[in-house]
Amino acid sequence: MILHQLISLFFVLTFMGPVIAAEGTDDLWIEIGGKGGDVSIHAQVGSEVQEFKIQGGLKDVKGRFDKLYDILQEKVKKDLPVFRSDIDYLSQKISGPLAKLFAKSKHVVFQIDKDFVRAPLDLLEVDGKPVFLTHDVTYVVSKFKLQKSMPKIESGYLMADRTCDPEFGLKAVAKTLPKATYIEMKDASLKTIKKAAKKADILVISAHGEIDKKNSGGISINKEELDSDFIKKLDVNLTYFDSCQMGAAWDFVKEFRDNQTSIYYTAPIISNDAGDSSTRTVTWFFEEINQGKTPSAALATTRRRLYEFYKNKKLDEITVLNKAFAFRLYEFDQR
Repeated sequence: MILHQLISLFFVLTFMGPVIAAEGTDDLWIEIGGKGGDVSIHAQVGSEVQEFKIQGGLKDVKGRFDKLYDILQEKVKKDLPVFRSDIDYLSQKISGPLAKLFAKSKHVVFQIDKDFVRAPLDLLEVDGKPVFLTHDVTYVVSKFKLQKSMPKIESGYLMADRTCDPEFGLKAVAKTLPKATYIEMKDASLKTIKKAAKKADILVISAHGEIDKKNSGGISINKEELDSDFIKKLDVNLTYFDSCQMGAAWDFVKEFRDNQTSIYYTAPIISNDAGDSSTRTVTWFFEEINQGKTPSAALATTRRRLYEFYKNKKLDEITVLNKAFAFRLYEFDQR
């Protein structure tokens, strides 16, 4: 008990201290992958490149990231010591050696493969602060030239399952768009969603989702399932799924990459709240988008606000992160 209290106090004094955003100008591109039992890291900011391997460390690194994921997913408060230990270890091995490159950037791009789709890389720390609080963050699955600005949003299609969005977060967002269709799930079907999404700049869905052990996902739409085949039919600028774990659904990410049907994809990698933090996430995120922010900047600002909001409510550390950290942003090549 005493050890747990000391670790909690350390967490409050360091990890949960004041949030100060990075001030660099260039993108920091970090490619991480596993091959032959090793973890390979290639990092570049501007013309400066740094590469290294964690020899024979793939199983261990993946195992530690999996533990972090499971603790956040299940909100296992008693495992805070394990959580802190693995954050410290992984930061020492991965982000620590890149500290000078992080200092030169305000936007971090994590290029991942299937092995790391569940890995919460932006929980890694630099100088004692998690990356998601100090930098804008984008995930990609291939190398390409990123968009410098968000295409103008004039129209949107927003569909909500009231059990997932009891506070009408999507309805509030719809009111901020010049042309928007808001519909509740009881009046929707996969057919109507596909048809309407073809005429919209953004697609926003709040419904129950989950992934299996192979990171294959699905979203429940009444008695139908929205699976990765749905992605092939889209033609939108931004897809936002307020659906548990869908940010870690590799089959969805792969279809977005292969079919180039959405520039951006935002979804939680873990199970998220019905209402509460999810309502704040969707409304604050689109508030930033409507002010002309890029999606990476919009999500970064939103997650910082969430973090401060729930920290000030004196919630335990794991719950704060579950509420503030959940959503991930992907960008896909449109060539």
